[in-house]
Amino acid sequence: MPRFDKINSLQIFQVLQFGTAVLIGILLVKAGLPTSLVSVYEALMFIASLFCFFWVAGGQNALLQLFAKLDEATQKRAIFNVFFLFRWLA
Repeated sequence: MPRFDKINSLQIFQVLQFGTAVLIGILLVKAGLPTSLVSVYEALMFIASLFCFFWVAGGQNALLQLFAKLDEATQKRAIFNVFFLFRWLA
């Protein structure tokens, strides 16, 4: 069985995310919806994905810059707070 590490997990998530988006677009067209409505749905999904990527990547970069400068107890609190911040925003 293959071992999943951080890189493999992120790659698998990205493939599943974009594969699901493509599959939903195909299913919406096959269901008989007009292509104009499907294109609006796909545009909204693209914009939402763009904003999510912007905020998550920015948050990760900020955390990585500060994380090494913190002591161990503060590192644990920072991870806990960032987790709940991202969950609240989602």
